[in-house]
Amino acid sequence: MLFTWPSKGRHYYKDYFDDRKHASASGVAFVRAFMKLYEYLKTIPVENACQQPIHLLCHSMGNFVLEKALRDLNQNLAGKFPHTFSEVLLVSADVDSDALEYDYKLQRVPEICRRVTVYFHRGDDALITSDWTKGNPDRLGQKGPRKPLDVPAGVVLADCTKAVPDAFLGTEHSYYLDSPVLGDIQQTLKGTREDQFGNQREYIPSANAYALKRARKKK
Repeated sequence: MLFTWPSKGRHYYKDYFDDRKHASASGVAFVRAFMKLYEYLKTIPVENACQQPIHLLCHSMGNFVLEKALRDLNQNLAGKFPHTFSEVLLVSADVDSDALEYDYKLQRVPEICRRVTVYFHRGDDALITSDWTKGNPDRLGQKGPRKPLDVPAGVVLADCTKAVPDAFLGTEHSYYLDSPVLGDIQQTLKGTREDQFGNQREYIPSANAYALKRARKKK
């Protein structure tokens, strides 16, 4: 299921802020859709349930929509958030790098799922531009979280910088659709434990992140 919101679809300075306003306002709509899904799933008898996992992937400003949705839940829902998804993927997130530190941002996202994976790419031109030209703080989808050693339990960090081939220059913001990152995402959606991806990843303790490796060229 695809959740979309109004956007001018351009990268001009003024249009960017208009898009952020629309994304922020759309957080309420996303909450309604999210809660309808949760309430519907509760009505299905156990014997009729398909037992298949449900995942959520947010790309770019879609992470901002999720942030605003969780803020609305935090303000209006007492107690824990509805645990609805298996995997939540935050890809190329156009949100502040401190988003996982505050409950009015994305700190509570692990409550709605089994695992959260943050995919970031230091060469993501769109987010670099967002940082420099729009006066934004560092972006989560470009540099990863500000305090990687303090991310909430259930959050996995995946640094895609080395995995994106040079041929993808100019399309760094959509790198997850192809390149070795797509294979990593497929493993994530299968529920593979984060430390059992074989030679696709290398854990970097100082960054508390898994560095994705570039695919080997076929001879």
